Amino acid sequence: MSSTEQQRVILVTGANKGIGFEVVKQLVQQPLIKSNDIILLGSRDAKRGQDALAQLDSPSNVHLLQLDTSSDESIAHATDEIKQKYGGQLDIIINNAGIVPKDKSHPSPSP
Repeated sequence: MSSTEQQRVILVTGANKGIGFEVVKQLVQQPLIKSNDIILLGSRDAKRGQDALAQLDSPSNVHLLQLDTSSDESIAHATDEIKQKYGGQLDIIINNAGIVPKDKSHPSPSP
């Protein structure tokens, strides 16, 4: 690896299952993703995130980031972790996390 190759930090939210998991799986297999690139597997639930890492055979460049995008506290904690571990570097965000509004008293508009 030449000294001009910079490490990238890539975050995929909602990555413990479904489309987000598949995105991480594909990123791990991509030749464009260098071995020094870091992929953050964003998961609301730490246990489910660990299970997803195990299903991927725990690649050394994939790390769990516990993140609930509907929680300001969780976002602040994840931001602090990115600052501490990766110097605040975040090059690519693939926002796959779905949020369901807590207030379900309003019916959905008719098509």
